[in-house]
Amino acid sequence: MSEEVTHERRRIGANTWIWCSPPTDDVLDELVPRIAGFGFDIVELPVEQVGDWTPSHVRDLLAEHALGVSLCAVTPPGRELVATDPATVRSTQDYLRHTIDIAAEVGAPTVMGPLYASVGRTWRMSDTERANAYAEIAENLAPVAAHAAECGVRLGIEPLNRFETSVVNTTAQALEIVNAVSSPALGVAVDTFHMAIEERDMTAGVLACGAHLVHVQVCGSDRGAPGGDNVDWSALMAALDEVAYHGPLCIESFTGDNESIAVAASIWRPLAPTQDQLATDGLEFLRSLC
Repeated sequence: MSEEVTHERRRIGANTWIWCSPPTDDVLDELVPRIAGFGFDIVELPVEQVGDWTPSHVRDLLAEHALGVSLCAVTPPGRELVATDPATVRSTQDYLRHTIDIAAEVGAPTVMGPLYASVGRTWRMSDTERANAYAEIAENLAPVAAHAAECGVRLGIEPLNRFETSVVNTTAQALEIVNAVSSPALGVAVDTFHMAIEERDMTAGVLACGAHLVHVQVCGSDRGAPGGDNVDWSALMAALDEVAYHGPLCIESFTGDNESIAVAASIWRPLAPTQDQLATDGLEFLRSLC
C-alpha cells in the first residue's frame, strides 16, 4: 500500500507595494485589515526610509489581525556596499542594521533585497573586477550579517535582472557572496520575476540554493498576479519542497498610481483591473498549488 504524502500548507503573503509607496501608519491602519480579510497569512513590508512606519504600532496591528510579517530592504541611489566611498558604505550598513532592528521588533524572521547596490546601477566588469566586487561586498556585508545573527534575523541577498543591476543577476552569483561571508544569518532570496529573465532553469536555481534559501517572492512573468503566465509553477513548488523551504510565498507587484515606484519598477500599464484583484487572483492561484 502506498503512503499518502501530505504537504504543509504554505503561507502566502502580499507586499504593500501592490497598493502603495511608502507604507505609513495611517495607510497600514486601512490596508492591513483588508489584506487579512482577503485571506493572506503574511504582510511583506518595505523599509524605504527608517521612520516611514512605527514598528511598535505595526507589530500590534499585525497581531490584532493574526498576520505574520517579512521585511524588504530598499536600495535607492546612495545605498551601496560596492564601488563607492567609505562614508556611503557606513551609511548603508547603518540603514541595514536599523532595518534588522525593526525586523526583530516586529517579529519578522527575514530581511531581503538587493543588499549589495542600488537598483538601476549598472557597469561592465571583467571576471577579475567581478571577483573583486564580490569580495568587497562580502567584506562589507559580514558585520551586518553578524548583527543579524545577534538579532535572530536572516538576511536574503536578492538577485535582480540585468536591466536593474549588473552586480548580482543569478542565484549562483548570490551564492558566491553567501559562501564568502559564511554566516548562518546570510542566505539567498529569490523573486520569480527576476529568475524568469536570468535563470536558464528556475528550478535548478532554487535547488542550488538549498538550505541557503531564506525567502521567496512570486509574481507573474509580466509582474502581475502569478498564474496564467509562462512560469512552470508546479515545477517550482516541487523544487521548494525538495530543498525543504518552509517560508512564505510573498506576492510582489507594484501600483502604477505612484509615479516614482511605477518608473522604478517599469509599470507602464495596468496589470489587473484593480490592485485588489491582482492580489486576490494571485492568492487564489497560489492556494490552488499549495
